[in-house]
Formats: sequence, structure tokens, C-alpha cells
Amino acid sequence: TQAAEFTSLIDKKTKTEFAWQGNPDVWAGRNPTLFPVVGKVWQEKYRFNGQEFSLGNHGFARKSEFSLAAQTPTSLTLVLENSPATQAVYPFKFRLTNHYQLEKNTLKVTLTVENLDQVELPFSLGAHPAFNCPLLSGEKFTDYKIVFSQRENLTRLLMSSDSSFQEKRLNFGQQVQEIPLTRELFAQDALVFENLESSSVK
Repeated sequence: TQAAEFTSLIDKKTKTEFAWQGNPDVWAGRNPTLFPVVGKVWQEKYRFNGQEFSLGNHGFARKSEFSLAAQTPTSLTLVLENSPATQAVYPFKFRLTNHYQLEKNTLKVTLTVENLDQVELPFSLGAHPAFNCPLLSGEKFTDYKIVFSQRENLTRLLMSSDSSFQEKRLNFGQQVQEIPLTRELFAQDALVFENLESSSVK
């Protein structure tokens, strides 16, 4: 399956679709897995053992075909392993597993990376799920907020036009637990925070 991403998440009782449907006029993506990098490497190039490699934005997993490893009525396990195509841009042996498990009204997603070689495996791993907002008729984007599991002293990393991080950091707020959503909040691209204490966000 392409990118091992779910494309629909519907509440059967209310028929509410939670998952973003990939409107290309806004963003054609849906729920890509980011591997082996989150974001970009500098100028999309890096060197390993004296050889230069090119690696695009967010890596290759989001455009790769995963294989089905296991399936039950309530779960799916999808796997991506190194291949000649991946080793041309990322010369490492790995196994990336996406496991989806339905438990009552909850979808649990577990991402696992295994090193299949004797050398150190450099990687970063990210989930990039997209959800509809607002969800219900009559609601507005500004009716929503981000809620951390505990209060945070927020330091925001700022991005340059080439998507690299600036040295400058922005003090986003002290003892913050909720961030009300506005369109202007994302005028400088994604919200990226350093050193969060929270183990969850909703």
C-alpha cells in the first residue's frame, strides 16, 4: 500500500470524517510517515563514508510502497524494508513497521524502526496525520485549540525560507497549556517547539 497511511477515520454513529481527504488546492497529503528524516537535510544532500547522497523533504517512506505483513479484522501491519531504490539515497539496511490497531473507538498507531545491519542507523521518524478542522457544520477553525497534557514554557524554533531552522528562538509563552487556533498562527509554517515536558497533546 502507498505510504502505509490511513485515508479515512469515520465515527460510525455520527458519520463524522476526522481524516483530511487530501484536497490538492490546500494540501494533497493525508497521513504520511516521515522517514528517515523529518524535514530536510541541508540542501537535500549529505555525505556518508565519503560518498554524497541526495535525500528529499521528509525522506522516502511517504512515497514508498509498503507490504502487508499481517491483518486481522481490527489490525493491520505494514512493512517497508531497504531495497536498491532506498539504498541509492540512504545506504542502510532497515525495517520500518507501521502497525494499526482498533480498540473500541480508538485507533492506535505504532511505528517501529529496526536496524538490520551492523553499522549505526542514523534516522529520525515522524507521524504526519492530518485531520479536518472544523469537524462539524456550523463550527469555525477558531473554535478549536491545542491542549498539552501539562503546562509548558514554550520555545518556538523558527524556519527560514529554505525550511532550515534559524538560530533565533521565539519565547512563545510561559506556563502555557492551551493554544487557541488561528490561521495567523501558521503564517510562518509549522509550530516546532523545543524540550516539551508533555507526553501527549490533543
